[in-house]
Amino acid sequence: MVSQRHHPVETTTRMAADEPLLHTFDAFDTLIMRVVGQPSDTFLLLGRRLVKRGLVATCSPQAFCASRILAERRAHANGGVREAGVGLTEIWVELCHALGLGLERVEQLVAEELEVERLLVRPVTPMVESWARVGDTQRRVVLSDTYLTAKQLLTLLQSCSIDVAEHEILTSRDAGATKVTGRLFETAAAQQLVEPERILHIGDDRAADVRGAQRAEVRSRRFTLTQNTRYEDSLTRHATTTDGFTSMLAGASRMARIQLAQVPRPQVPIVEVASGVAAPILVGFATWLLQRAEAEGVKRLYFLARDGQVLLEVCRRLAPALGWSEGQLRYLHCSRASLTAAFLLDDPILGDWALTHLESASALEVCSRIGLPVEFIDDSLVKLQIRDPAAPLSREQRDSLIEMVRPRSGGGKPGRWIAGRRASALRYLDEQDFLDDLAVGTVDLGGRGSQFQALAAARSLSGVDAPTGFYAYLISAPQEPLHPDREHAWLFDDRRSIGTERFTGLVTMLESFCAADHGTVLAYEEADGGAVAPVLDDPTERARWAAGPMREAILRVAESSVLDDELIDIAADVRTAVLEGCREFWFHPTSEEVSAWSCFPIEEEGRVHPLARPASMREAAGFAAGRGWAGRWWEWPVGSIELASPPIRWCRLMEGQNGGSRTRMILTRRVRRIVNLVADLRRSTASPTHGGDIRRRREGRGRPSRRGLDRRGES
Repeated sequence: MVSQRHHPVETTTRMAADEPLLHTFDAFDTLIMRVVGQPSDTFLLLGRRLVKRGLVATCSPQAFCASRILAERRAHANGGVREAGVGLTEIWVELCHALGLGLERVEQLVAEELEVERLLVRPVTPMVESWARVGDTQRRVVLSDTYLTAKQLLTLLQSCSIDVAEHEILTSRDAGATKVTGRLFETAAAQQLVEPERILHIGDDRAADVRGAQRAEVRSRRFTLTQNTRYEDSLTRHATTTDGFTSMLAGASRMARIQLAQVPRPQVPIVEVASGVAAPILVGFATWLLQRAEAEGVKRLYFLARDGQVLLEVCRRLAPALGWSEGQLRYLHCSRASLTAAFLLDDPILGDWALTHLESASALEVCSRIGLPVEFIDDSLVKLQIRDPAAPLSREQRDSLIEMVRPRSGGGKPGRWIAGRRASALRYLDEQDFLDDLAVGTVDLGGRGSQFQALAAARSLSGVDAPTGFYAYLISAPQEPLHPDREHAWLFDDRRSIGTERFTGLVTMLESFCAADHGTVLAYEEADGGAVAPVLDDPTERARWAAGPMREAILRVAESSVLDDELIDIAADVRTAVLEGCREFWFHPTSEEVSAWSCFPIEEEGRVHPLARPASMREAAGFAAGRGWAGRWWEWPVGSIELASPPIRWCRLMEGQNGGSRTRMILTRRVRRIVNLVADLRRSTASPTHGGDIRRRREGRGRPSRRGLDRRGES
């Protein structure tokens, strides 16, 4: 799929040689924009506010939105011969009549709608800067097809800190003419004493700002940056079922893209995916987290490194609207390597939690995962007859190795080493106030919960209750959790078999979106001044992504989010909506998105791999046939296929077919024929004999050699 995104400003009418004497700008989605997915969603938020305030009690916010749209249409239909000129007062007279409200409340309800508009509008920075530059040397006017008067629109523009005067605004409400017909441009030209050919108009709407300008013989440029991406359209479609929450997320995503409009073109897909896919799911999780933590009585939240870093930054931006202070949100440097040996390895009950994620690990990976020095296992490797410490262990070998290095009653070299690790970890946790006798919570992206078990053991050693754990997702583990009632997951919980449907690639995406800008925590040591500080591994290429436009886009969406319970339902379930965007990106990316995201670094057992690499024919055909991906579990199958040669890329067509096995079979045969032909042509350049086989086959004489059939793999 090829991206259809345009340059933010595209010229749609040929520029004349003469410089324009008058610049006209559209208002909505050009100079200012609403933080919603589409303009009509403003009425959905307005309806919720009026219902919450008791001003409208006869319908739901969804029914109000539909009635508000119909009332505007009726007001225009009943307006007589005037092309435009219908304002908010006329619309609300129709709406009050439809909803059975008294006409004496029209003025109050008009004021409420204008206030909601003011709360939702934001400046479109690139166009505001253009407006300011034009104003230094030339005349300028705001032209808008709207039911607002110039004075009402002036209030919205000035609320966005735009330097504009009332005489520089011309609306269809006041002029009785619209841009769509071209008459509003003619009115502006007459008022400014300028020929239409000497006007340059900039706007976003193709019908009003482009074709309408052409009707009036006005030059125009179309501004496209405020157009929704497919991810924002997906969020907007769920606006009704989420009481406006996802529409607000779509608007915040659009706002973030506009603020980052100056990024280099190769990074545009990173910004679009980060703002339209990553940010909505992280903001949705953060909103649920802060509300759930308050309901559980948690007084302080600790975000666990490294996945918790971006989650903490998102929550800090949402906290004031949800009743949390910045001091209640902390970052805790920890990892399995720094906690497992200190609190789990020598415990007879918790010891099995030290073995999570080690089902097929090597001896070196076991040591790395639990933070055990390699020299501790030299004798054990000899006794177990393990010649290659980098080779995968069987379950029996792994269990025997752990049992041999596990200390007995705290004695021996391993016991003394573990005691030192525990003492330094407890000091660090105490300095971070984690061991206070206070209801605290831990926040982790997801997994099996081994770090939570270690931190619960640390608090138990200090005589305080276990924390409450919050996750985006929870995967079931062979071990039985000791505090199942204290662990809560948002997306899905495999332990309880509840939550949304899990699909391939979701965990990989979430871990990629939450990349941290520092290395993993290895241990704790005393720093200058006597305080205990974490010892961090060297940052990898992953840290560069965390410090780039991906993180910036996510945080700007969080900053632009409007979490006002009078406008949206902040407790709405947005999981289905945000996961729809995740599926769209993972299974149907554009070629530009594949180019930008395929090099994302994935860390696996101390090694770094790209998210996608060119797929083989066997991998692509198997994935298209529904047999799953033959590569690593975290790889991006569609991205890998897109990076492959053209015949292999065609397997993406098979993956999306609805024609069943027969369609797949036909497409598979065609792709194989093309691959075989290319292989034959390559061999013909190197082997004159084989080239004769190809000629005989084309001419119908003779048969190809058996060697050629075997190499092609035909049956």
